Amino acid sequence: MAVGGINFLSVIFAALVINKTGRRSLMNIGSTLILLVLIAFCVISFVEEDHSDYLQYLVLGYCAVYGFSLGAVMWLYVAEILPDKMMSVAFMFNWFAGFAVAEGFPYMNKYWDQGYVFGIFAFFALVSVIFVSLYVPETKGKSDGEIRDLFDRTRKT
Repeated sequence: MAVGGINFLSVIFAALVINKTGRRSLMNIGSTLILLVLIAFCVISFVEEDHSDYLQYLVLGYCAVYGFSLGAVMWLYVAEILPDKMMSVAFMFNWFAGFAVAEGFPYMNKYWDQGYVFGIFAFFALVSVIFVSLYVPETKGKSDGEIRDLFDRTRKT
């Protein structure tokens, strides 16, 4: 119940601030906070013997951060930057990646120490921080034509 409520409130928050802060800013903030939460997961898993209480709060924090950043922004950003025909491919890839993580996590957790599993996820969060910082342009306040021109320019360079 708590996770659903946090997700709901996070998405409402994202809807209220996305046009003020910008898509790229929310993705940067979210990627960075997710990285920090996953590092905390990793460290606590190695340091604390009984870490279930800490992890419970970190899961809620992760859900909140994801809900107001990457989880909410991705749908809008993809719709802004891709043609209609390509959006379905992007969304299919997103669902497949989520499925792979959800199905793979229990097996990874079974055979590896939990700290290592969270370390792997933290590595990919770091890749996300770097990718968003270097390659994701801001689309806030731009028309469809301006966004198309922005990506045409980036493809030519």
